[in-house]
Formats: sequence, structure tokens, C-alpha cells
Amino acid sequence: MNRAENLSINEIKNIISSDEVKIISFDIFDTLLVRPSVKPKDIFYLLNGVQIGNQNIDFVKLRMNAEEALNDSYATIEQIWDSIGENNKDLSNENIKLLLHKELELEKQMLTVRSDIYEVYKYAVSLGKEIIVTSDMYIPSNILKDILTSKGYNNIKRVYVSCEARRRKDEGKLFEYVIEKER
Repeated sequence: MNRAENLSINEIKNIISSDEVKIISFDIFDTLLVRPSVKPKDIFYLLNGVQIGNQNIDFVKLRMNAEEALNDSYATIEQIWDSIGENNKDLSNENIKLLLHKELELEKQMLTVRSDIYEVYKYAVSLGKEIIVTSDMYIPSNILKDILTSKGYNNIKRVYVSCEARRRKDEGKLFEYVIEKER
């Protein structure tokens, strides 16, 4: 089905109530969940200057430089932080894990449920529809599923993420992958 961006909530509910519709797919970010920031990376600034031992960490610089240096749109958050560890020998493995954990906790803390789409989600669940989600993201599916569950999205069957599928939504390839897997 085409994107439902110009449809009302009731029009979307009407479409998904069809017996022909078996699976409902949602995007995660800016659809099921929203961040209180203009750009996703804006939240890095909230961790800027975080204290690790006696060091003030330039979190923004570390993260932005790591993603740029990797130059891999499929890199996972673990690969990003491994790269940071390899290129910043003054940070111990323990501190790298701590910073990774802080980033993930901040993501979870900052994300909120988009109420209009949550209404659509609950309606789809009430009809017994199978729910899947997709995202162009560096956070693995198991962590995303935990975040979604913590926000009340308890009936998601599968999470498809670009970093694991090695295909991106913004290129149309992740959708092809999902269709192939869901047949």
C-alpha cells in the first residue's frame, strides 16, 4: 500500500479494517515514536560534556566523527562505538560501554508515543492484524523492540532495521526486503 501521509485517522482505520489487509507496517521514528528535537542527532548535545572519570566527554564530536569516519550507512550503534574506542585510546572499553549505554538510555528516555498513530496501532491490534515496524536506524531490532514495548507497543511481531538488513528505506530497498520476508 502507498504511504498514508495525507489520510485522516478514520480513513486509515477504514483501510486497515479490510479483510484483505493482513499485515500493518509502521515506521518507528516520527510515526510510532517522536523525539523532542528537530534532527535525530540533536539529542547528542544533551550528553555533551558528560563526565567519565575525570574527563569531560565531547560526545557530539565523538559520535559525529565516528559516523563520518565509518562512512557506512548500515553501521550499528555497536560498530560506531567500537570505532570510537579504536580511535580514542584514552577511553577504556568500560567507558566506551558506559557511553553507549548512556546514549541508548537517552534515546529511550526522550522518545514519546505519537498518540494519533498509537490509536491506529491499537485499532489494528483489536482487529487481529499482524504488526511489523521498519526503520533506517543504527540501533538493533531487539533494542528497538524493547523501547517500543516500554512505550506500550506490545504486539509488534517483527522489527526490520536497515543496519541489520543492510538495506535502507530511503533507497526503497528495505521495503523490498520486508515484502520478500513477509510473503
